[in-house]
Amino acid sequence: MSSFLETLKQGLQESQQKFVLSQQKLAQCQNELQAAQQRFNVANAEHQTAMQEFQAFNTLTNLEARKEQQAVAATAAGSNGASSATLVLRPGAEQPKSVPISTINESTYTSNVAASVTGGQLSSNNKAEGNKTEVVRDFLRQHSTGVTPSEIWKELESQMSGRAYLYSVLKRLKDRGDVREKRGKYYFIQRPQELTGGRTVQIQ
Repeated sequence: MSSFLETLKQGLQESQQKFVLSQQKLAQCQNELQAAQQRFNVANAEHQTAMQEFQAFNTLTNLEARKEQQAVAATAAGSNGASSATLVLRPGAEQPKSVPISTINESTYTSNVAASVTGGQLSSNNKAEGNKTEVVRDFLRQHSTGVTPSEIWKELESQMSGRAYLYSVLKRLKDRGDVREKRGKYYFIQRPQELTGGRTVQIQ
């Protein structure tokens, strides 16, 4: 056997060993890449959920802060010692004479302040918001074991303008005493008149 052939066989063995080692390293790197891709997908999903929750609470916080500022401004305007108040009218309407504060009830004053802040928002928008609130309220009534905001959003997403709006509806129902929150779940509160079909039950 020639020395050249021996050299070739030796080179073949060495290259085969390198090939096996490189193949093992490649398989190990592929496994690590798959594991890293899975961790990335999990982290990305958690990030998206956290970002949506942050945006929702950020929107609600800003909205609530504006409401409190408006309430403080309205209170300061009502307690400035003036003996009369002027009704809020839309642009172009005739300005009436000053009306004594004693003749304006609380609901009238509140509605006028709200109209001034929102720029005369149409009543149809309020009706639409009320309908959406009732939709969420009915959904909670049908789930006595409680539901999370994510579960509500999954079922009513097509009827809501955004996830932040759903949180504002839940807060509104909670403030009204229609629902309660416990450990991230919202529960519908059955009122006595609803349990009795709206009839007054007299105890003999």
